[in-house]
Amino acid sequence: MRLFLPALAVVAVTALPGTAASAHYLWAAIEKNQVRFALLENANEAPNPRFETYVVGLAPRSGGKVLVLGSPRNGARYAALPVGEGIVEAERVLSVKERGGEAYLLAYHAKGAVSLAAAGTSTQASTEILARREGRTLIATLRQNQRPVPQNEILVQWPGEEEPRSVRTDANGEARINELSGTSKAPNTLNMQNMPKTSETLRTSGMPRGFVGIRAMVSEAKAGEAGGKKYASIHHWATLTFPVESLTTAKAAVKE
Repeated sequence: MRLFLPALAVVAVTALPGTAASAHYLWAAIEKNQVRFALLENANEAPNPRFETYVVGLAPRSGGKVLVLGSPRNGARYAALPVGEGIVEAERVLSVKERGGEAYLLAYHAKGAVSLAAAGTSTQASTEILARREGRTLIATLRQNQRPVPQNEILVQWPGEEEPRSVRTDANGEARINELSGTSKAPNTLNMQNMPKTSETLRTSGMPRGFVGIRAMVSEAKAGEAGGKKYASIHHWATLTFPVESLTTAKAAVKE
């Protein structure tokens, strides 16, 4: 199954979080032991060469080791996932931004998992999203410095859906999503070119192939200075992806 897509020819109006235009986030996605890092609006769109600079300085890790990234290609960078590993993470501190009169430092925390089972494993990142399944419910947990973040918005987007679904965390930093409500009857919006059909492909009725993308912003009341500009807080954007097929897979390969 081939999920990684070629770059789109049409360039959209784009902006980073904190502006009125479309916001973009750092995403890590794993498919067939290959990891892709790209700045995207959602986890299932094609990378854009315009945002290549945001993946140039990455030093992703998996299993405690730094991954060797290839040269930027069509706005993304790729690396091989180490044998036996199920998750990868990368962090990137950008620059000071301003919104509504507030100056803040923008930081990205991207996490990719080979399955929903692997998504429940912590990477020990400063800001992180974990996911697991309880019966027919998908539970996303938001943590900062290994502590739960209560009463915070989490956005969950299934492939084929144009807009993410907003849920809030409880006192334990957990947000519950009815899994079936996430299945979309919309047509598969992924570019199917160069995606060979194989017996390995698992399809759920009414659910296009692709990645479940979860993101959340946690504001940290910590002042400082970066690039000669002062800021009053840090906006941590955490993202998590895992294949949508793993919602219905009983077991997945995860390092013991």
